[in-house]
Amino acid sequence: MGQFVSTVVKGIDAVANGIASAVSDVTATTAQILQVTQQFTPPVLHHSLIAMDAPSLSANIKTMMTQCVTAVVGLFKTQFGTDPGTNTDNGCVQSYSDDGDVKTVVSQITQDFNNWSIEADAKAIAMMASTIQREVVAKAGKTGVSYGTYNIDSNQSIDWVVGYGTFQITPENKGLVYGFAAQLNGGWKKK
Repeated sequence: MGQFVSTVVKGIDAVANGIASAVSDVTATTAQILQVTQQFTPPVLHHSLIAMDAPSLSANIKTMMTQCVTAVVGLFKTQFGTDPGTNTDNGCVQSYSDDGDVKTVVSQITQDFNNWSIEADAKAIAMMASTIQREVVAKAGKTGVSYGTYNIDSNQSIDWVVGYGTFQITPENKGLVYGFAAQLNGGWKKK
């Protein structure tokens, strides 16, 4: 199982520093992080990522994580016609293997839903985490964003979006970056 590194618990600086300290080939990892970040970033903004050539791997990891959430929020607004506000978060899993364990992602989403006062059962949260797991395999580790709606009852649902991608930390150790947004829909959706 991968090591869970959450921005909720540790903050983005601690997450980035934790991942960076495990990297064996900074040049190769930085190149992959740039590629993942570009895939989360609209093409018109790619020129702003040139700063990722900077020697700070931690800064590059933070940029990748931030762009993942930015992509998630963008799809959320497009798909659901509203902004998820502060109901967004991201994280990384060290030592992630394809079709790997996403219990740590489930733990983070559960904690966030509690913090955001979104009452969701385990099935709703497992759906989001398993989407990340399934799509990482289907896309061979390439970045992506996916969305869904989980019906709680006939009047309430949870709209959600997840973003994901993988990168090499060491030759035998892959990292998973992910982000997500969710919002309780009480049946009165704005379109």
